[in-house]
Amino acid sequence: MTNGIFWLIGRYLADCREVNRKLRAHFAVVSVVQAARSGKVPISAEIGDVSYTVHGIGCRALFGSTAVDFDIDASGDVGGFDAWRLHRYATANKISEWGSFSVEEIQRQLEVLLLEGTIVKASHSETSHLFVLTS
Repeated sequence: MTNGIFWLIGRYLADCREVNRKLRAHFAVVSVVQAARSGKVPISAEIGDVSYTVHGIGCRALFGSTAVDFDIDASGDVGGFDAWRLHRYATANKISEWGSFSVEEIQRQLEVLLLEGTIVKASHSETSHLFVLTS
């Protein structure tokens, strides 16, 4: 079972990082969230194939047919993942293997990965509620 969640984490992070990369490159900023807060970039817009909205410390976006919601750490990178984000990603993108699993089921799988040392809590204070991969 942990292989399935490991695959889901990888796919989620790859999609989030791709959106973040596109937005950072388009606006030539380190952090889209910080730039939106300071008024340098729109809080919500369409940029090429990405439609996005900045919220709190993160970003919700649709690119192509893929929907993602992620937090951004102080360095401007994708902050990590948690059960809620993974469940939402799987459900919104109709990933059948994981879309029907509950947040609680995914959380149990994350706890296994945490015990194995495959994931740890994020070290940035603003994203310390999230997990990151150890390698």
